[in-house]
Amino acid sequence: MVNRSYHYVTAYYNYFFNAYDSYKISLRKTDETYKLNFTAPLPVILAGDAQIASSVSGDMDRSIKKCTDLIRKHSITVKPERGKSALTPNEKEFFNQTEYVKWSREAWLLIGEARVWKGVLDEAAQTFEYIQLQFPNTPYYFEAQLWLARISIINGDFISAEDKLKTIESNKKKPETNRFKHLYTSTWAFFYTKQNKYSEAIPFIKRTIDKSRSKFERIRLTYLLAQLSVIANMKDEGAKYFAMVLKMSPSYEMAFNSKIGL
Repeated sequence: MVNRSYHYVTAYYNYFFNAYDSYKISLRKTDETYKLNFTAPLPVILAGDAQIASSVSGDMDRSIKKCTDLIRKHSITVKPERGKSALTPNEKEFFNQTEYVKWSREAWLLIGEARVWKGVLDEAAQTFEYIQLQFPNTPYYFEAQLWLARISIINGDFISAEDKLKTIESNKKKPETNRFKHLYTSTWAFFYTKQNKYSEAIPFIKRTIDKSRSKFERIRLTYLLAQLSVIANMKDEGAKYFAMVLKMSPSYEMAFNSKIGL
């Protein structure tokens, strides 16, 4: 237990914290600098864009290296010794793990996400498939499934993406955390908008806004709701969402286009 505790603490503070910080800073810069095209519906998810991939590559490489070093130095896959007495359900769950340092599992997930943002989708898919193989029946399995669905959407394989999403939808063991729900609803919204199925996308966009912790994302998706409402000839709804954007302290360009929309 002492050995696991050492690797747990060291893995987080020496590696994962810095890797995740580099990842977050890169995405924040992306939100601030990405040139939106206001003549078309705004994107639900920015990943998969060539302009994004080139701008985040350096930061994502740093995140990947930190995570790789973390796994190499602090992963514990050897099962601890156990007594002869019968195991409780919690003890069985503990001994059935394939990785005993939480941050190693988190590192694998972050590597996959960083690879998606870099645009190396084949490598990202291999990472998420490995996560599903190594960590079944865990939140990491379900998050990997959603990222695999996103990769399928980026590649235009909507049949595969829908199959992955519906598999999660029907699984009662899927996580109920705010983070997972945000990832889930935004992936469905991404799925529908990429096919121009805007009426189906709107409910998922609204739910994504409710779960989002990013101001930039909330503003972008609220503007998107305004655009889709206008496309659906719901002009009152469109005006409502354009007005909401103006109250959210948007960038000058976003505010200007919201006023044009009104």
